Amino acid sequence: MTRPRPTRYNREMELQFKQDESLAAGTQRILEMQLVAALEYLKAPPERRDEGIHECRKCLKYARALLRLVQEGMPKKAFRKWNLSLRDAARCISGARDAKALLECLDTLAGEAGTAEANRASLRACRDVLSRPQADSQTKPVSAEGTAEKAFLLISGKLTTPHDPALGRGRETRILRAGLRRSYALGRRAMARMRKTGDMEAVHEWRKRAKDLRYQVAMLRAVWPGVCDALEAELHQLTDCLGHVHDLDLVEAALAALPQGSLSEETISAVEACADHSAESAAAEALRLGARLYGDKPDNFAGAVAGWWKLWRDEPPPGQKRTN
Repeated sequence: MTRPRPTRYNREMELQFKQDESLAAGTQRILEMQLVAALEYLKAPPERRDEGIHECRKCLKYARALLRLVQEGMPKKAFRKWNLSLRDAARCISGARDAKALLECLDTLAGEAGTAEANRASLRACRDVLSRPQADSQTKPVSAEGTAEKAFLLISGKLTTPHDPALGRGRETRILRAGLRRSYALGRRAMARMRKTGDMEAVHEWRKRAKDLRYQVAMLRAVWPGVCDALEAELHQLTDCLGHVHDLDLVEAALAALPQGSLSEETISAVEACADHSAESAAAEALRLGARLYGDKPDNFAGAVAGWWKLWRDEPPPGQKRTN
């Protein structure tokens, strides 16, 4: 009998910490789920290969955000080993995903309200030229997937608790507070750098740290569902804005790398103008969201969320009355 594939809702529920399990057990369960899912996504058929690579990378990012959340409870060498292994696995397939994201970004630009027909024609011409190299590198995605699968198999063959197996509830709140504070502080710092300099490295760093925080809030959803849902949704919108800025930078880099004569100067100028305008809008929206999301001090934010965790852990399970 074929086991039914879990719905998106059920899968998201399973990727949250549960009240009846320790932080150590929850970390192990979620980590295993994400690594197994990453392997499955790599086995996607050719017609769904791009989707599989995209979903695989999301699993790895979620897993790394989880490890960063509980980093305080892990030996330094163990954290470094796991984090680097997952990073290297993701890098195997990053090139294939970046190429797809570049084309999707051009489609988004063409579909944006206010894009003139002449500019849409330039964007279509640019997309056509930038999509051609992929036809000459059909073996690269397969090779990347094979490399990534090998890395994942090595990791999944060693699925032991990546932190202190004796981790007790007495340390859970402190561990979570430290992980949340780190994610929040690093994101806040990158936002300030982006606001000051507009530096793309700051954009990329802020996006990574905002994704960490977004996934960590999703993992902790059960401690206060309504608040965590709203916070995760705002962080999702923020990472989408920063991701769009990043992808537009890929477009401009790809244009600069084209052989001379691939596109007319007029076409390149039109595409660059569209990209610059869209990037400015997305960056402004990201900073607007960031001013609210990162308006607190890291200690205050982390202390509040960790406090919700402690209250939740002290509550009786559903259906069980509190004893005096």
